[in-house]
Amino acid sequence: MKRSVLTSSVIAGLAAGALNAASINTLSAATSEQPQVMVIMDSSGSMKRKIGARTKMEIAKQAVTDFVASVPTDLPVGLMAYGHRRAKDCTDIQVMIPPAAGAAKQIEDSVWAMAPKGETPIAESLRAAADYMNSQTKTATVVLVTDGEEACNADPCAAATELEKSGVDFTAHVIGFGLNEEQSKAVKCLADNTGGQFIAANNSDELAGALVKTVVREPAPEPIKVASSRTVWFDDFDGNKLGEEWTVENPNLDAYIVDGGNLLTINANKHNGPKAVDAPNRFKAGIDLPSGDWDLTVTGVFEYSTGRDGFYLGLSDEEGNAIFTEFLSYRNSCGYTPYLYLRRYTAFKEVAKGGGKFAAKCGGRYGDYAKVAASQGSKPVTLTFSKRGRKYFGKVDSGPFGEVYETQTMTLLRAPSTVTMGAWKYGNGPGDTVVNVDAIKLETVN
Repeated sequence: MKRSVLTSSVIAGLAAGALNAASINTLSAATSEQPQVMVIMDSSGSMKRKIGARTKMEIAKQAVTDFVASVPTDLPVGLMAYGHRRAKDCTDIQVMIPPAAGAAKQIEDSVWAMAPKGETPIAESLRAAADYMNSQTKTATVVLVTDGEEACNADPCAAATELEKSGVDFTAHVIGFGLNEEQSKAVKCLADNTGGQFIAANNSDELAGALVKTVVREPAPEPIKVASSRTVWFDDFDGNKLGEEWTVENPNLDAYIVDGGNLLTINANKHNGPKAVDAPNRFKAGIDLPSGDWDLTVTGVFEYSTGRDGFYLGLSDEEGNAIFTEFLSYRNSCGYTPYLYLRRYTAFKEVAKGGGKFAAKCGGRYGDYAKVAASQGSKPVTLTFSKRGRKYFGKVDSGPFGEVYETQTMTLLRAPSTVTMGAWKYGNGPGDTVVNVDAIKLETVN
């Protein structure tokens, strides 16, 4: 005898174990009304055959029991069966328990009392399920698990097409259980004609997996929130002077120039830029900062050749309170080593520091960093000072090496509000500290 197991699409976990509440909720959300669930048990004679140590009927009974025990108690669930009363009777299709909330125990008792006897009326089972569910104005979605073909001189594929054309909201998913190629083709059309899926299964484990794959609708993943940005301020230093928003504290006109779309600043004498009240050429932009999260980014070529070079970017005020990310070089026995720091100042005195060097060990690819950087002007460095909530941090993309590094974060309840940057030579050494700023921009981050 041929046989089939017909279930509602919410029979999630049928041979796999259980249907979780999230899956039921997902199905409920897919329709405009509370779905009714009809579990249709195949009790045809072929269900007596074994898979391993258990009969197919035992596997199905346990699966249905686990299913109805796991669904929300307010979900209407019912039971339909065929082949459970009479042998050789293609009309033996019965709604045993109408869909109702809290019917799990009744369904369990009825399922375990069944004995496989009858035929496999696939086409009429499809019609019966669709007619019953449609009479209740509910969506009809079924899963057909079959180990054979129609046994009652009917055409299941035609029945599926008929249901689809009738306007009934009906979908059939088909799991072919141990079918050969010809048998699979005979039932695959049920899924094809109603917009469902066809999945092949060859043993109890595969059957369980197929039921889960077909029926368990995992909750739609939360949309990945992709950070978006909006530029609120941008300066590419076009022209031959700074824009109106800029002021220069302690200006030294011989040590900076705006030319060719760049701000070129040079420092040749030792001084502690962020710490020194009289540090030359401290560039400040009088712009309003956004209220949310943002990135302040400088792109330029950092020609660090003295071994005591630095550039700072961040926020400050007139009293010398500041928070900066600082991109430095330090010359030692390994050559030039780049550093990235985050420092906070109160009245020009350093009060906190985070970050550290990100150079490789001696002999590594960061040896003589400054010389490489200076010789590859077409590959500028990008230095960023960022705010996230009340946390601030710095980041550098070191250009010639493509390395990206971030500092630790600092939390400030009240940060200064003036965009500030500058270059300085923080120690003795031959040569000049040269920074060629191509552009600066401020972007909000959502």
